[in-house]
Amino acid sequence: MAKIICALAGTGKTEAAKLNRWQIRDSDSDEFRWLSRERRAKDQNPSWPQNFIEHAVEEFVKDDFDAILMSAYVEYLPMIAAQVPLIYVYPSLDMKDEFEMRYRARDPKWLADLLISRFDEWVTSLMAMEGQHLVLKPGQYLSDVLPEILTRP
Repeated sequence: MAKIICALAGTGKTEAAKLNRWQIRDSDSDEFRWLSRERRAKDQNPSWPQNFIEHAVEEFVKDDFDAILMSAYVEYLPMIAAQVPLIYVYPSLDMKDEFEMRYRARDPKWLADLLISRFDEWVTSLMAMEGQHLVLKPGQYLSDVLPEILTRP
């Protein structure tokens, strides 16, 4: 059965999906949120966020992958969790400095600033959600804990 893994930004979803050890779908939220992938043409899809929510449920039902990796949009996860089981992956709150370094190394300044400003709020929200949880340790990425997640019953 496919596992839906909702992981915070910076945990390594895209890199984990590139591994060839499992069948993994990286459901990049940009595919659902924007009409165009071009940075200059960021018109929001009028189907957002319903298309993102429906995608998670459809992928779970199809069961074509070992795991579906999704962004941890804390405001929409309860709507998905009401329909399919979710696994939440996130760092501990004391890893904010490490995640700030990750964001600054890969994201534009405006996005890194946003991610850092909301870090405590988002991690705390994820911690409160019902379901399976895996808290990353310092230096860990999703690919480090994926074998444990995928072998869980």
